[in-house]
Amino acid sequence: ESLPSGRERFIHCSRTCGLVLAHLLLASTLISSSCCSGFKSHHHPIRSLHTMAEPKDNSSLERAQNDTSDYNHAAVEFAQLLGRLKTTPRTGWVRRGVPKWESVADHSWRVAALSLLLPEDYDVQKCIAMGVLHDVAESLTGDICPDDGVSQQEKARLEEKAVDKIASLLSRVKNGAEIDFNASSAKQLLSLLHEYEKRESKEAIAVKDLDLLDMIIQAGEYEECYGLDLGEFYDGTPVSRFRTSELQNVAQAVHDQRKSRMDAQSNSTEKNTTKNALSASDAAFIAEYSKASTLSSEELERVVMAMRKWDNKSTNTGND
Repeated sequence: ESLPSGRERFIHCSRTCGLVLAHLLLASTLISSSCCSGFKSHHHPIRSLHTMAEPKDNSSLERAQNDTSDYNHAAVEFAQLLGRLKTTPRTGWVRRGVPKWESVADHSWRVAALSLLLPEDYDVQKCIAMGVLHDVAESLTGDICPDDGVSQQEKARLEEKAVDKIASLLSRVKNGAEIDFNASSAKQLLSLLHEYEKRESKEAIAVKDLDLLDMIIQAGEYEECYGLDLGEFYDGTPVSRFRTSELQNVAQAVHDQRKSRMDAQSNSTEKNTTKNALSASDAAFIAEYSKASTLSSEELERVVMAMRKWDNKSTNTGND
Protein backbone atom coordinates (compact mmCIF):
# COMPACT_ATOMS: atom_id res chain seq x y z
CA GLU A 1 0.00 0.00 0.00
CA SER A 2 1.10 3.48 -0.69
CA LEU A 3 1.50 5.86 2.25
CA PRO A 4 -1.33 8.40 2.77
CA SER A 5 -0.70 11.88 1.54
CA GLY A 6 -0.26 14.83 3.91
CA ARG A 7 -3.85 16.02 3.33
CA GLU A 8 -5.28 12.63 4.18
CA ARG A 9 -3.22 12.44 7.38
CA PHE A 10 -4.51 15.89 8.47
CA ILE A 11 -8.13 14.85 7.95
CA HIS A 12 -7.61 11.61 9.83
CA CYS A 13 -5.99 13.38 12.81
CA SER A 14 -8.76 15.98 12.96
CA ARG A 15 -11.44 13.27 13.07
CA THR A 16 -9.56 11.39 15.78
CA CYS A 17 -9.16 14.54 17.91
CA GLY A 18 -12.81 15.40 17.44
CA LEU A 19 -13.88 12.00 18.72
CA VAL A 20 -11.57 12.25 21.70
CA LEU A 21 -12.92 15.71 22.62
CA ALA A 22 -16.49 14.48 22.29
CA HIS A 23 -15.80 11.58 24.68
CA LEU A 24 -14.13 13.91 27.14
CA LEU A 25 -17.05 16.34 27.15
CA LEU A 26 -19.51 13.49 27.65
CA ALA A 27 -17.48 12.09 30.53
CA SER A 28 -17.20 15.56 32.10
CA THR A 29 -20.97 16.05 31.91
CA LEU A 30 -21.66 12.68 33.52
CA ILE A 31 -19.16 13.30 36.30
CA SER A 32 -20.54 16.80 36.95
CA SER A 33 -24.09 15.50 37.16
CA SER A 34 -23.02 12.76 39.52
CA CYS A 35 -21.13 15.20 41.76
CA CYS A 36 -23.99 17.70 41.86
CA SER A 37 -26.45 15.05 42.92
CA GLY A 38 -24.14 13.41 45.46
CA PHE A 39 -22.30 16.44 46.89
CA LYS A 40 -24.38 19.60 47.15
CA SER A 41 -21.41 21.66 48.35
CA HIS A 42 -19.79 21.49 44.91
CA HIS A 43 -21.67 24.27 43.11
CA HIS A 44 -20.80 25.95 39.88
CA PRO A 45 -18.36 28.78 40.71
CA ILE A 46 -20.65 31.58 39.51
CA ARG A 47 -23.65 30.05 41.20
CA SER A 48 -21.64 29.85 44.43
CA LEU A 49 -21.01 33.58 44.36
CA HIS A 50 -24.71 34.32 44.00
CA THR A 51 -25.55 31.90 46.78
CA MET A 52 -23.05 33.52 49.14
CA ALA A 53 -24.47 36.98 48.41
CA GLU A 54 -28.02 35.99 49.30
CA PRO A 55 -28.97 36.28 53.01
CA LYS A 56 -30.10 33.13 54.73
CA ASP A 57 -33.36 34.99 55.58
CA ASN A 58 -34.95 38.32 54.67
CA SER A 59 -35.01 39.77 58.19
CA SER A 60 -31.93 41.97 57.74
CA LEU A 61 -33.16 43.27 54.41
CA GLU A 62 -36.62 43.99 55.83
CA ARG A 63 -35.11 45.82 58.80
CA ALA A 64 -33.03 48.00 56.49
CA GLN A 65 -36.06 48.74 54.33
CA ASN A 66 -38.19 49.57 57.36
CA ASP A 67 -35.49 51.83 58.78
CA THR A 68 -35.17 53.67 55.46
CA SER A 69 -38.93 53.97 55.16
CA ASP A 70 -39.16 55.30 58.73
CA TYR A 71 -36.49 57.88 58.00
CA ASN A 72 -38.19 58.95 54.76
CA HIS A 73 -41.52 59.44 56.54
CA ALA A 74 -39.77 61.44 59.26
CA ALA A 75 -38.03 63.60 56.64
CA VAL A 76 -41.33 64.38 54.91
CA GLU A 77 -43.03 65.18 58.23
CA PHE A 78 -40.12 67.44 59.19
CA ALA A 79 -40.45 69.31 55.88
CA GLN A 80 -44.21 69.68 56.32
CA LEU A 81 -43.79 71.06 59.84
CA LEU A 82 -41.35 73.67 58.59
CA GLY A 83 -43.80 74.50 55.81
CA ARG A 84 -46.40 75.52 58.38
CA LEU A 85 -44.25 78.54 59.25
CA LYS A 86 -44.92 79.95 55.77
CA THR A 87 -48.62 80.29 56.57
CA THR A 88 -48.44 80.94 60.33
CA PRO A 89 -49.16 84.66 60.89
CA ARG A 90 -47.26 86.94 63.20
CA THR A 91 -50.10 87.42 65.68
CA GLY A 92 -49.26 90.99 66.67
CA TRP A 93 -49.84 92.31 63.16
CA VAL A 94 -53.11 90.45 62.76
CA ARG A 95 -54.51 91.94 65.97
CA ARG A 96 -53.48 95.47 64.95
CA GLY A 97 -55.44 95.26 61.73
CA VAL A 98 -52.61 94.74 59.22
CA PRO A 99 -54.41 93.52 56.06
CA LYS A 100 -51.54 91.51 54.58
CA TRP A 101 -49.50 90.29 57.52
CA GLU A 102 -46.14 88.61 57.34
CA SER A 103 -45.69 84.94 58.27
CA VAL A 104 -43.29 83.56 60.86
CA ALA A 105 -41.14 82.28 57.97
CA ASP A 106 -41.02 85.80 56.45
CA HIS A 107 -39.81 87.18 59.77
CA SER A 108 -37.24 84.41 60.31
CA TRP A 109 -35.80 84.88 56.84
CA ARG A 110 -35.00 88.55 57.39
CA VAL A 111 -33.63 87.92 60.89
CA ALA A 112 -31.24 85.39 59.35
CA ALA A 113 -30.25 87.71 56.49
CA LEU A 114 -29.66 90.63 58.88
CA SER A 115 -26.93 88.54 60.49
CA LEU A 116 -24.73 89.78 57.67
CA LEU A 117 -24.67 93.17 59.42
CA LEU A 118 -22.64 91.72 62.30
CA PRO A 119 -18.89 92.35 62.63
CA GLU A 120 -16.29 89.76 61.65
CA ASP A 121 -15.65 88.64 65.22
CA TYR A 122 -19.11 87.04 65.29
CA ASP A 123 -19.80 83.52 64.03
CA VAL A 124 -22.07 84.79 61.27
CA GLN A 125 -22.83 81.32 59.93
CA LYS A 126 -24.13 80.27 63.34
CA CYS A 127 -26.20 83.46 63.57
CA ILE A 128 -27.76 82.78 60.17
CA ALA A 129 -28.70 79.24 61.21
CA MET A 130 -30.00 80.49 64.55
CA GLY A 131 -32.01 83.20 62.82
CA VAL A 132 -33.66 80.71 60.47
CA LEU A 133 -34.57 78.34 63.29
CA HIS A 134 -35.21 80.64 66.27
CA ASP A 135 -39.03 80.46 65.90
CA VAL A 136 -39.28 76.90 64.54
CA ALA A 137 -41.30 75.80 67.58
CA GLU A 138 -44.12 78.04 66.37
CA SER A 139 -44.84 75.50 63.63
CA LEU A 140 -46.57 73.59 66.44
CA THR A 141 -47.43 76.27 69.02
CA GLY A 142 -48.28 79.20 66.78
CA ASP A 143 -47.05 82.72 67.52
CA ILE A 144 -47.80 83.24 71.24
CA CYS A 145 -48.01 86.96 72.07
CA PRO A 146 -47.74 88.66 75.47
CA ASP A 147 -51.44 89.58 75.36
CA ASP A 148 -52.44 85.91 74.88
CA GLY A 149 -52.50 85.45 78.65
CA VAL A 150 -49.87 82.69 78.55
CA SER A 151 -47.15 82.98 81.18
CA GLN A 152 -43.51 83.02 80.16
CA GLN A 153 -42.98 79.71 81.99
CA GLU A 154 -45.85 78.04 80.15
CA LYS A 155 -44.74 79.49 76.82
CA ALA A 156 -41.22 78.14 77.40
CA ARG A 157 -42.61 74.72 78.32
CA LEU A 158 -44.80 74.52 75.21
CA GLU A 159 -41.99 75.64 72.92
CA GLU A 160 -39.48 73.20 74.46
CA LYS A 161 -41.94 70.35 73.95
CA ALA A 162 -42.42 71.40 70.33
CA VAL A 163 -38.67 71.58 69.73
CA ASP A 164 -38.18 68.09 71.16
CA LYS A 165 -40.88 66.81 68.79
CA ILE A 166 -39.20 68.43 65.79
CA ALA A 167 -35.76 67.14 66.81
CA SER A 168 -37.13 63.59 67.16
CA LEU A 169 -38.08 63.67 63.49
CA LEU A 170 -34.43 64.19 62.65
CA SER A 171 -33.32 61.28 64.82
CA ARG A 172 -35.93 58.54 64.97
CA VAL A 173 -35.92 56.09 67.90
CA LYS A 174 -36.87 52.52 66.97
CA ASN A 175 -36.92 49.43 69.18
CA GLY A 176 -35.15 51.35 71.92
CA ALA A 177 -32.09 52.07 69.77
CA GLU A 178 -31.37 55.32 68.01
CA ILE A 179 -31.06 55.08 64.24
CA ASP A 180 -28.05 57.17 63.35
CA PHE A 181 -29.39 58.86 60.22
CA ASN A 182 -29.37 62.50 61.27
CA ALA A 183 -28.59 62.32 64.98
CA SER A 184 -25.97 65.02 64.56
CA SER A 185 -28.51 67.33 62.90
CA ALA A 186 -30.97 66.82 65.76
CA LYS A 187 -28.28 67.64 68.30
CA GLN A 188 -27.27 70.72 66.34
CA LEU A 189 -30.89 71.91 66.23
CA LEU A 190 -31.33 71.49 69.98
CA SER A 191 -27.96 73.08 70.70
CA LEU A 192 -28.72 76.17 68.58
CA LEU A 193 -32.17 76.71 70.07
CA HIS A 194 -31.03 76.20 73.66
CA GLU A 195 -28.16 78.62 73.09
CA TYR A 196 -30.60 81.18 71.67
CA GLU A 197 -33.03 80.88 74.58
CA LYS A 198 -30.29 81.17 77.23
CA ARG A 199 -28.74 84.29 75.60
CA GLU A 200 -25.33 83.35 77.02
CA SER A 201 -23.28 83.71 73.83
CA LYS A 202 -22.78 86.97 71.96
CA GLU A 203 -24.24 85.31 68.86
CA ALA A 204 -27.47 84.44 70.71
CA ILE A 205 -27.70 88.00 72.08
CA ALA A 206 -27.14 89.44 68.60
CA VAL A 207 -29.81 87.25 67.00
CA LYS A 208 -32.33 88.34 69.64
CA ASP A 209 -31.44 91.95 68.86
CA LEU A 210 -31.96 91.22 65.16
CA ASP A 211 -35.33 89.71 66.06
CA LEU A 212 -36.33 93.02 67.68
CA LEU A 213 -34.78 95.06 64.89
CA ASP A 214 -36.79 93.25 62.23
CA MET A 215 -39.99 93.87 64.22
CA ILE A 216 -39.63 97.65 64.43
CA ILE A 217 -38.53 97.88 60.79
CA GLN A 218 -41.61 95.86 59.82
CA ALA A 219 -43.82 98.11 61.97
CA GLY A 220 -42.53 101.13 60.05
CA GLU A 221 -43.19 99.45 56.71
CA TYR A 222 -46.78 98.70 57.74
CA GLU A 223 -47.31 102.26 58.98
CA GLU A 224 -46.21 103.67 55.64
CA CYS A 225 -48.10 101.10 53.59
CA TYR A 226 -51.43 101.05 55.43
CA GLY A 227 -51.45 104.35 57.32
CA LEU A 228 -51.56 102.60 60.70
CA ASP A 229 -50.21 103.88 63.99
CA LEU A 230 -48.04 101.08 65.42
CA GLY A 231 -46.21 103.27 67.91
CA GLU A 232 -46.69 100.72 70.69
CA PHE A 233 -44.15 98.42 69.00
CA TYR A 234 -41.58 101.23 69.07
CA ASP A 235 -42.47 102.20 72.62
CA GLY A 236 -42.01 98.60 73.76
CA THR A 237 -38.70 98.28 71.89
CA PRO A 238 -36.55 101.25 72.89
CA VAL A 239 -32.89 101.38 71.93
CA SER A 240 -32.00 100.45 75.51
CA ARG A 241 -33.37 96.92 74.90
CA PHE A 242 -30.63 96.21 72.38
CA ARG A 243 -27.48 94.71 73.86
CA THR A 244 -25.27 94.64 70.75
CA SER A 245 -23.60 98.02 70.33
CA GLU A 246 -23.57 97.91 66.52
CA LEU A 247 -27.27 97.08 66.45
CA GLN A 248 -28.08 99.78 69.01
CA ASN A 249 -26.94 102.31 66.42
CA VAL A 250 -29.12 100.72 63.74
CA ALA A 251 -32.11 100.66 66.09
CA GLN A 252 -31.56 104.33 66.90
CA ALA A 253 -31.61 105.10 63.17
CA VAL A 254 -34.94 103.25 62.82
CA HIS A 255 -36.44 105.22 65.72
CA ASP A 256 -35.11 108.50 64.27
CA GLN A 257 -36.61 107.73 60.88
CA ARG A 258 -40.00 107.10 62.44
CA LYS A 259 -39.86 110.35 64.42
CA SER A 260 -39.08 112.28 61.23
CA ARG A 261 -41.91 110.50 59.45
CA MET A 262 -44.38 111.22 62.25
CA ASP A 263 -43.31 114.89 62.43
CA ALA A 264 -43.79 115.27 58.68
CA GLN A 265 -47.23 113.68 58.89
CA SER A 266 -48.16 115.90 61.83
CA ASN A 267 -47.13 119.05 59.96
CA SER A 268 -49.04 117.93 56.92
CA THR A 269 -52.13 117.25 59.00
CA GLU A 270 -51.83 120.63 60.72
CA LYS A 271 -51.55 122.41 57.39
CA ASN A 272 -54.61 120.64 56.05
CA THR A 273 -56.54 121.50 59.21
CA THR A 274 -55.48 125.14 58.98
CA LYS A 275 -56.45 125.39 55.33
CA ASN A 276 -59.84 123.87 56.04
CA ALA A 277 -60.42 126.24 58.98
CA LEU A 278 -59.47 129.43 57.14
CA SER A 279 -62.18 131.23 55.26
CA ALA A 280 -61.71 132.28 51.66
CA SER A 281 -61.23 135.91 52.69
CA ASP A 282 -58.60 134.89 55.28
CA ALA A 283 -56.72 132.88 52.66
CA ALA A 284 -56.82 135.79 50.25
CA PHE A 285 -55.58 138.16 52.95
CA ILE A 286 -52.65 135.88 53.79
CA ALA A 287 -51.70 135.46 50.16
CA GLU A 288 -51.74 139.22 49.57
CA TYR A 289 -50.09 140.27 52.84
CA SER A 290 -47.27 137.68 52.60
CA LYS A 291 -45.96 139.46 49.53
CA ALA A 292 -44.96 142.53 51.54
CA SER A 293 -44.43 140.90 54.93
CA THR A 294 -41.29 139.39 56.40
CA LEU A 295 -43.45 136.62 57.82
CA SER A 296 -43.90 133.46 55.86
CA SER A 297 -47.34 132.31 54.75
CA GLU A 298 -47.26 129.53 57.38
CA GLU A 299 -46.54 132.08 60.12
CA LEU A 300 -49.32 134.33 58.86
CA GLU A 301 -51.72 131.37 58.87
CA ARG A 302 -50.94 130.72 62.54
CA VAL A 303 -51.47 134.42 63.38
CA VAL A 304 -54.82 134.49 61.58
CA MET A 305 -55.92 131.22 63.20
CA ALA A 306 -55.01 132.58 66.64
CA MET A 307 -57.02 135.71 65.95
CA ARG A 308 -60.02 133.66 64.81
CA LYS A 309 -59.84 131.53 67.96
CA TRP A 310 -59.75 134.73 70.07
CA ASP A 311 -62.73 136.13 68.19
CA ASN A 312 -64.69 132.90 68.72
CA LYS A 313 -63.81 132.86 72.41
CA SER A 314 -64.83 136.49 72.86
CA THR A 315 -68.09 135.89 71.06
CA ASN A 316 -68.92 132.86 73.18
CA THR A 317 -68.07 134.77 76.37
CA GLY A 318 -70.26 137.66 75.34
CA ASN A 319 -73.16 135.34 74.64
CA ASP A 320 -72.83 133.84 78.12
